[in-house]
Amino acid sequence: MKNVLKKRGDFYYALNNYRKNNSEENRMVMVAARSKYKTCLRKCRYLYDKSQTNKLIDSRYKNAKIYWNMLKTCAQVKQTPISINSFERYFKSVNNPQDPFLAQMKIFYIL
Repeated sequence: MKNVLKKRGDFYYALNNYRKNNSEENRMVMVAARSKYKTCLRKCRYLYDKSQTNKLIDSRYKNAKIYWNMLKTCAQVKQTPISINSFERYFKSVNNPQDPFLAQMKIFYIL
């Protein structure tokens, strides 16, 4: 983490120098600093993803609660705004032939 902060600081310092003095030498220093910073970011992201994957694999058999919580956060599962009661009423009405809901629907049978 300290390495990323140092590289980010170096990049912003070089960027400010380039903005103050628009020379070719300052541009080259800024481009090199930006390249090192982005490389460091990609490496840190890769290592983080690798550690999360290892944690997921380890907790698969050892700790099911952590495993399923990690899967939920990765999948970004959201709660539906539909209540269970309205969901139940809907499917009961669909399966009931006397319900006015089905009378409004036109059902076509494909043979």
